[in-house]
Amino acid sequence: MNGIFPFLFSLFVLLNCPANSLAIRSIWRPSTMHTPRIEAHWQDKKNKTFVLHNPCLRATIFNIFDPEYLDSNLLNHHTTITPRNSRQSSMSTKDLDDLINNLVDEIRAGKKRYTNFRILKGRDYNRRLKSGSLILASNDYDIVVKLFLETPHGLMHPFSKGFEPACMFLMNGGISRHLAGFTRIKNRHLISNLLEDCPEWNKRIIIPRKWYWLPKKSRSITITGHNMGSKEPLSMTIPSTYAIVCDAINVDRSLSHFNKKDRDIGLELFNMLENKLDPKIMNFMYEKETGNIALVDTEDFPVLIGLRHKKCPKRYTGWYLSIGNKYLKDCLFTDKKKRLKLQQIALLH
Repeated sequence: MNGIFPFLFSLFVLLNCPANSLAIRSIWRPSTMHTPRIEAHWQDKKNKTFVLHNPCLRATIFNIFDPEYLDSNLLNHHTTITPRNSRQSSMSTKDLDDLINNLVDEIRAGKKRYTNFRILKGRDYNRRLKSGSLILASNDYDIVVKLFLETPHGLMHPFSKGFEPACMFLMNGGISRHLAGFTRIKNRHLISNLLEDCPEWNKRIIIPRKWYWLPKKSRSITITGHNMGSKEPLSMTIPSTYAIVCDAINVDRSLSHFNKKDRDIGLELFNMLENKLDPKIMNFMYEKETGNIALVDTEDFPVLIGLRHKKCPKRYTGWYLSIGNKYLKDCLFTDKKKRLKLQQIALLH
C-alpha cells in the first residue's frame, strides 16, 4: 500500500503544474535571439518550415537517431519469423509488411477501427494532427506493433499529444516520443547484455524480440537546431513513419504496487540494469506459460526523462517523489545560466 500514495501525491503535484503553461513565455517578456530553437520541414518540400522556440531544448535531440542501426535491424532482412510458442506456424514478413502498410493507410484515412489490428493504447496519438504513437496487436499473429507517425507540424507541437509526452519533453531537453522510440531496440540489446552477466535473473527474464519497420510509401523530415551548443547548425533527417514490431506476450498479470514482493522486484531490476529500464511497475509482466517476468518496454529511460546521474531508489515512495522533484526543477527552477550549462552535458549512458 505504501507505494501508491506517493504516486498519487506526485501525480497531484504534476497535474497542478500544466506542461503547456510552463512552456509558454509571457507576452510581456521580450524574446531573445539566443533562445534554442528547432525547425522542421519535409525533406522533399523545403519551402514550408515549422519552428519551435523553447528554452528547454538541448543538443541531445540530435544524438538519438542512428540510421545505420535502424537499417541493420529492419524487419525485411528476414524472410520469416518463428513465433516464440508453438501455437502458430512461422510468419511471413512479406505478409506482415502488407498488413502494417494497410494499417498505416487506414490510419491516414482517419479510420478509428482497423481491419487487421486492435488498439492497445491510443492516448498518445493526436488524430487531428495525425501525429503521435499507437500500440496495436495483430488479429492474426502473436505480434504487437508500436507505430509512430509524425509531420513537421506535429513535431513542432510537442504539447498536443497528451500530458505524459509533454512532461517528458520538458524534462529531457525536447526529445519527443517519436525520437525516443528509436532507442527501443538498441536499449533492448544493451539490457540483454547486462542480463547475461547476472545469473540470478537471466533465466527468469523474457525480453520480446524487436525489429524496425518502415512503410513502402515513406517521407522523411529534416530537423535543424540552433542555439544549442557550439556546433551550428545541428541537423538530421528522420523517417516520418516507422514502427517497432515485437513478440506479443501472453500476460498472466502485471506486477502490482499493492504487493511488496512485486515492488522489490521492480526496483531491483531497475538498479541492476543501470537505470536503463522504466521502473513503472506495470511495465513488468508475468508470462502465463513460463511464469517468467517479461520486460515489454525497452525505451531508454535516461533519454526519456533526461536522467544525467544514476539513481538507486530503495522504495517507490522516494522514487516517485524524486521524479516529481526533477520535473519541477527542470520546468520552474532552472535559470538561464544552468540551461546553457545543460547544453554541454550528455545524458546518462
